[in-house]
Amino acid sequence: MMLEEADIKPDLKAVANYLRNLNVGSPNQSFTKAVKLKARYFLLHGERLYRRTKKRLRLVQEINLRSKIFHEMHDEIGHWDFDAT
Repeated sequence: MMLEEADIKPDLKAVANYLRNLNVGSPNQSFTKAVKLKARYFLLHGERLYRRTKKRLRLVQEINLRSKIFHEMHDEIGHWDFDAT
């Protein structure tokens, strides 16, 4: 899936577009500044967008996959430190 088609937040699409083309494509100066500042915390590798953290890169998941990932993690890991009632 191409990043432009991915279901991610609109502001992150603007960040990805800026990292790809080094052009925000908006005449709005405050929006352009915000995108450039936010882009410092992201890396575009191929068509995958990663968020930089202090220790590693984290893949930015599509919004529609996040719910599926959380449910699968819950089903595998469940709740810790709680006794069944």
